[in-house]
Amino acid sequence: MMSKKNIFILIFLISLLAGVGIFYFYLKNIKINQSIINYIPEQTIFYADFDLKNKELLDFYENNFRGKTRFELLLKNSNLFGELSKYLINKSNKISLLIVNYENNSEPLEEKIWIISSNNIHELHALMPKDFNVSILNSKTIALSKSKTALRLIKKIDDLQKSTQTKALRKKISNNFSDKNFLNIYLSGKYLQNNSENSDTIFNLIFNPEYSGLNLDFEQDSFLNLETDQNKIIYNFNSVAKDKSHPEYSGLGAKKFNKQEDLLQFTDLKNNEIFATFFSPDLQNIFDSLINKSVSEEQKNIWIKKYNLDFENINKILNNSGIFLMQNRNNKIDNEDLFNFDKYNYALIIKTNFNPEYSGEKIKEQKENIKQIIKNILAFKNPVEQEKILPDKTKSIELIANPESITFIQENNLEILNIENFNFVITIYENYLILGNSKKLIQEILASEQTNFINCDFLTGNEALIMNTNKLTSGILSFIDKLIINFEQKNEKINLNGCLVW
Repeated sequence: MMSKKNIFILIFLISLLAGVGIFYFYLKNIKINQSIINYIPEQTIFYADFDLKNKELLDFYENNFRGKTRFELLLKNSNLFGELSKYLINKSNKISLLIVNYENNSEPLEEKIWIISSNNIHELHALMPKDFNVSILNSKTIALSKSKTALRLIKKIDDLQKSTQTKALRKKISNNFSDKNFLNIYLSGKYLQNNSENSDTIFNLIFNPEYSGLNLDFEQDSFLNLETDQNKIIYNFNSVAKDKSHPEYSGLGAKKFNKQEDLLQFTDLKNNEIFATFFSPDLQNIFDSLINKSVSEEQKNIWIKKYNLDFENINKILNNSGIFLMQNRNNKIDNEDLFNFDKYNYALIIKTNFNPEYSGEKIKEQKENIKQIIKNILAFKNPVEQEKILPDKTKSIELIANPESITFIQENNLEILNIENFNFVITIYENYLILGNSKKLIQEILASEQTNFINCDFLTGNEALIMNTNKLTSGILSFIDKLIINFEQKNEKINLNGCLVW
C-alpha cells in the first residue's frame, strides 16, 4: 500500500508536470505573438503577405469566375507562390514571401523565404517542395527556403536583442499593412532599383523613370495594398519621388481633375481597340516636362528659328485638360512594342476653356495655329522646287521649305493631311480640339457616347490612365482585362490607386 508520503510526492510530480505543460502551451501559443511581421529580418528587401482566407476575396472569387481564374494565373506568374504546390496552398491560411539580401562570406546573396500559417502545420510536411529546408516558428507557422542561411535570419529573437534597424523596419511595415487588405506588399528602394530595368510591363510603367516619369527615390521604401470591392480589385501604391525640391519634374502637375470632368465620354469607342487612355488636367505641364527632359535650350532655339515656332502660343493651346488615346493596330501588343508609337494610331483631345456658343472663332484660331505648326515642320521635310536667277542671268533650281505648299483636305468636318506616310487629322467638336494620325480613329471618337462602364472613381488626381491590358501578349498585366491608375503627388509623396477589372 502506498504511504501518505509517496501519495503526496506523486501528486506533487503530477501537478508539476501539468504546470509545466500549461506554461509551455501558454508560452508557445499565447505568449508568443503569431504575427509574421515578428519574424522579418532587417535584410528583407521584399515582403508580401497574402491572406488566402480573406472573406471579401473569397466573395470576389465566388462572384467573378473570370476574375478568379485570371488573378490566380497572375499570382502564379508573379512567382509569389514559387514552387509551392496547390495542395499546400489550399491547406494554408496565409502565405508570405520574403526576399532577403545579405552577404555570405563577403558574397552578396538574394534568397527567397516562404512563411506559411496553417491550422495544422504538421499536415504541410508531406506537401513540401523538394530540396527545401523547413523551420517551425510556432504552433501555426513554418518557414521554408532552399537556403539554410536565409532561414537562420528569421529565427525570432527576444525584443531586447533586436537591432534598431529591425525594430524600425517591422514598425514601418506594421504601420502600412492592414488586415482589411488580402494582400500587403513591402518593397524596399533596393528591390525597386534592382527591378527598374525588368522587361515586364509593370516595372517599366511604374519603376523605370525613362518611361513612367515618376522618378522614384530608390533610397526610400514603397508599399502596395490590395483589397476587393464587389467584382473588382482595388489597389493602393505609396512611394516617394526622388526630386523633392521640384516635384513637377516627375511629370505630375499641380492641377487636379474636377470630379465632374466630362472627358469620360470619349473612352467608350465602339470597336474597343483602344489600348491606353491617358487623362491630364494640365497638358502644358506634360509638354514642358517632355521638352525639359529631352530638348536642350540650344535645340529649342534652333526649332524656334527653323520652324517659326511660337512656344507662348503653344502653351496657350495646351493650357487645358485633355486625354491622349493609343489604338493598337495589331490585335495584340508585344512587350518590346509597348512604347513604340509607330505601332499605334493615336489621338489627342483638348478641352478648351472657350464656350463654343460664344467663342467658336477662338477655337478655330487655335486649330489654325496647330495646322500652321504642322505645315512649318513638314515644309522642311517636303521641300518644293523653285527657280532662281543667278548673277550671270542663268537659271537654277533650288529646294525651299514653303509651308503654303502643304495643303489640308476638307472631308465633312475633318481636315486631313497625308504626305509620304505622315497622316494628320484635326477637327473641332463643341469646345474640344481633336487631332491625331488616323481618320478612322477620329471618326470613332466623334461617334462615342457617355459611358459608365468603369465603376471605379479614378478621376481624382493629377493624372489618370486606363489600359486594356488584356491586349498584352505577356507579363503580369496581361492577366488583367483593364487596369485603371489614378496618379497623385503632394510634394515628394506619390500615390497610385485604382482598379484591376475583369
